[in-house]
Amino acid sequence: MDLIAMLQKLDTAIKTVYKTTKKEYKDPLQGILYDITPVTGAVNNIVTLNSVPGMREFKSERKHGVADNTVHTIAPRKWESTLDVEREKIEDDDLGQIPNQTRVMTTKSGRHYGALAVAALPVGFTANLSDGKPFFHADRGNLVPGAFSASTFSKAFDALVGMKDADGDFINPIPTHLIVGQENREEAEKILLREKLDNGQSNTNYKRVELIVDPRIAGKAAFLVAAKEGMCPLTIAERVKVGAPVAKTDINSDRAFETDVFSWGLRGRYDAAYQAMQFIVTVKGS
Repeated sequence: MDLIAMLQKLDTAIKTVYKTTKKEYKDPLQGILYDITPVTGAVNNIVTLNSVPGMREFKSERKHGVADNTVHTIAPRKWESTLDVEREKIEDDDLGQIPNQTRVMTTKSGRHYGALAVAALPVGFTANLSDGKPFFHADRGNLVPGAFSASTFSKAFDALVGMKDADGDFINPIPTHLIVGQENREEAEKILLREKLDNGQSNTNYKRVELIVDPRIAGKAAFLVAAKEGMCPLTIAERVKVGAPVAKTDINSDRAFETDVFSWGLRGRYDAAYQAMQFIVTVKGS
């Protein structure tokens, strides 16, 4: 089989694996912590972060760049992920790992929206929005100080159901999920998954909300979310959705001539944005 035919066959295989893997993966925080908002230009209150695992911010010649952690109006950033295959592997039909590598690349790109949303959470304690206050702030009613415990969980629950709109009217969000990292897993399970307390009395918080333990969340903060209000607390402002891998397989290109490497790349333009502070309350922890 000639090289062009082998490249076409490989291209079909990579795109098939991508399509199948993309259908199989759904981020556990999508539809709970964040949703996806198609946008056509600049978006207010975008969170720009230094580094998030999975895909890299697109800079010139696909080199990793550093963004700052401010909150301001910005066009969604470009992100990329690239799979390189050496010409010798194609000529020798040594392509056994390519499907696995494609699955890994696809899964990481699928996790990237959630990774951006999770990375936006700690920034929400420090970076000011356009009104001069962080996303999580006592004045907004969505910040409970103190270590995470049954007591602070109850305070967060009361704060969330007691949220008001700009006119001072109750909006009555219904808490649905508690999101914690590994550091709060044990305490969260004690609060939500025990039918009986240590004193033998019934646990009034038993399965009060659904527990999500996400290892991407670092530190002691816990986040109580109302996920059935038609809008999530955060959103991914999506200017260009990540599509099927684009192949760079022209055997007559300068790159192929100089490097003997063919590439398949993913590309998207999107970023995390704060959206609905009245549908999330955090226990900041210590």
